[in-house]
Amino acid sequence: MLACTSPLGSNTVSPSVPPSSPSAAASPKPSPVITTPSPSPTPVPSPPPTLNVAIVQSDYGALSAQTDAGASCSARVYLPNGHQLTGIRNPQTADANGIVSWTYAQSPTDPGTGDHVVDCSNGHLSGKAEWPFQVGA
Repeated sequence: MLACTSPLGSNTVSPSVPPSSPSAAASPKPSPVITTPSPSPTPVPSPPPTLNVAIVQSDYGALSAQTDAGASCSARVYLPNGHQLTGIRNPQTADANGIVSWTYAQSPTDPGTGDHVVDCSNGHLSGKAEWPFQVGA
């Protein structure tokens, strides 16, 4: 015959749980930390140094520019009809003040706007300037 005890009874005994024994577990190894270097920003190349050139006079038949003293400069003249004027004395060397000038004969052309272009170099530096001029205005 089986005997039952009621959970409400005062003689109720809870089963005992044996204490867990310490195990011989190995201490965890530290995980290797792998770091990937962040990519460095791609450097933006600096523009190459240039020679300053500025047109200071731009009239049909006369052209002057300012640059470094001793620079070698060449001029081009584009007429309002789209043709390039020939016969300009090139190259010219900028004087001690950095001024270089050209005069040229005024060829017959359409009235309108033409362009002067000056390219200069001095050692390893070079520069360019453009400026319009009026014909028949």
